[in-house]
Amino acid sequence: MFVVVVEVVDGSSPVARSARHRHEGRCLWHRVISGRAERTPVADCALSLTTSVRPSLQPATLTLIATLVTAQTVSQYVLLTHAVQVSAAGDGDYTRIAADLRTLGVRPPCLITGRLATPVGYEARCTSGQTAGHNRNTTRTAILQTARSEPVAVLVRPRHRPPAYARTWTPHPLPGLRSHHGYRVYLSPR
Repeated sequence: MFVVVVEVVDGSSPVARSARHRHEGRCLWHRVISGRAERTPVADCALSLTTSVRPSLQPATLTLIATLVTAQTVSQYVLLTHAVQVSAAGDGDYTRIAADLRTLGVRPPCLITGRLATPVGYEARCTSGQTAGHNRNTTRTAILQTARSEPVAVLVRPRHRPPAYARTWTPHPLPGLRSHHGYRVYLSPR
């Protein structure tokens, strides 16, 4: 949460203290995080802009600052709205992919690997495994060994080839996805 507050230490009026501290080059504007106040450089800048310009330009400076703050707030709202919509659509896709995998016979115990392995594995109640990247937790050999005893599904992005170990496995399209169009799954032989 971002709130601009004025810190009062000695009990004197914030306005009087503000004038004294501006003179000393310090600012009283702070960001409140978990009940703890921290200095905010942007607030320092905004405060110094309003006090360092000629008095005749102060209303214009305040208007400019208010406009910039409003524009920033609106842009953050637009980005947040978009992120929530994409996330909600993605969550629906994970559930849909998990349902499609159940229809194709992938049920626990099972292993999901590929681009969306972690969220889809969670929805399908399967373990997820990655052979590369920051979530690397398995190997090609381990995946092939697992495929001998339980279903293994490899999720593949559009216009990408499956890993070498899964190229002979059975491919299935994943239709009806809202955010992940064109994904397909390769299932291990049984």
